[in-house]
Parts: sequence; structure tokens; C-alpha cells
Amino acid sequence: MSCSSIKHRYEQMKGQGGIHFKDALTLYSDLKGSLDAHNLEINELQKSNDRASIQHLQNHITDGNQLLSELENMTFH
Repeated sequence: MSCSSIKHRYEQMKGQGGIHFKDALTLYSDLKGSLDAHNLEINELQKSNDRASIQHLQNHITDGNQLLSELENMTFH
């Protein structure tokens, strides 16, 4: 799943009144996998010097890292 899809799912859950711990774990796991995949893609794109695609993926990685940080800093009540 892409970082933007995960972020959308996260925002949707927050808007519905909160996120259960199990759901937060799933989002976190999915996000880590997506970021790992993006980083592998960037490594491949660097070989072909595809700057536009690299920049596009770097934007996704930045967004994903911001969401990852938010998930890592969540508090539960």
C-alpha cells in the first residue's frame, strides 16, 4: 500500500473518533513496508538517473516519514 493511501486511511480513522491500538500497529507496519519499498525503488532509479521519478518518490518518503513520526509519538488513553 502506498504512503498516501496509508495517510488517507489514518486521517479517516482519526476523523471517525480515534484509532484503536491494533489499527495503529497495522498502519505502522504497512507504512514501514511502503517506505522500505520506496527506498528500494529510489536505489534502482538512481542507476538510470531518472530524476523526476526520484523526486516524486522522495516526496512520498518525506510524507511517509512525517506520518511515521506521528504514529511513533501517539499516546493512548
